[in-house]
Amino acid sequence: MNPAWLPKILPVTGLLSGISGVTQAVDTDVIVTTDQYTDAFITIREGDTVTWRGVGEDALAHQVVALDDHAGLFSSGAPTTDPFEFSWTFHAAGFYVYGCNPHLPEQRGFVAVQPDDSGLPIDARFEGAWYDPAAPGQGIFVDVDDASKRVFLGWFTFGPEGQRWLTAEGPFTDNHATLTVFESTGGRFLEDTPVETRRVGVASLSFPACDRATFRFALNDEGLSDTVAFTPIYFPAGCVGPGM
Repeated sequence: MNPAWLPKILPVTGLLSGISGVTQAVDTDVIVTTDQYTDAFITIREGDTVTWRGVGEDALAHQVVALDDHAGLFSSGAPTTDPFEFSWTFHAAGFYVYGCNPHLPEQRGFVAVQPDDSGLPIDARFEGAWYDPAAPGQGIFVDVDDASKRVFLGWFTFGPEGQRWLTAEGPFTDNHATLTVFESTGGRFLEDTPVETRRVGVASLSFPACDRATFRFALNDEGLSDTVAFTPIYFPAGCVGPGM
């Protein structure tokens, strides 16, 4: 399980568009500024490269170092106040947390590396309920909008305080969806009480086969990240059996 990235998350950039299952390596830039990384969360694929550029505009020393489960994997070197450039190519799928040691825990960033596999093109046939056989009572309900190329899902899961009201939404291109996770709190049935919805994490969704969904997520409030394999309650249209 990986701790969270920088709480102040800026818009996602550097999303990769897969074309007919064939991908090319992509370079993504992240600017290191006074107290943050300009893109605290980015999504790439295996074989892609991220380049961090320190602008050296203040008296604070900065760096880029891998943290948590991948501590020691990469480092830009000692913190410096000078402009610097550091690149790293990610060859394995997973979630990577990085940061600046002098400014932890505030200055963190996050890289989600998607597997460079073909998978099945996402479309409306995958709509419906999916469950986790290893966790009875938990799962997702998927809605696919082919026109806007976006996925919305309701996530049925539990935390220390009981059931959580989680949703996720985002674009898909070919065989991967990149999602923002939200949590809603407050509100009571048939009562006029306010509901607060806030961004709490990121996720991705893909379908290796018509009867399998791979859901990768990272939640910043509890420092949780994992990969879950979901199975459909009913086979999607045209899916005649497992693995088809």
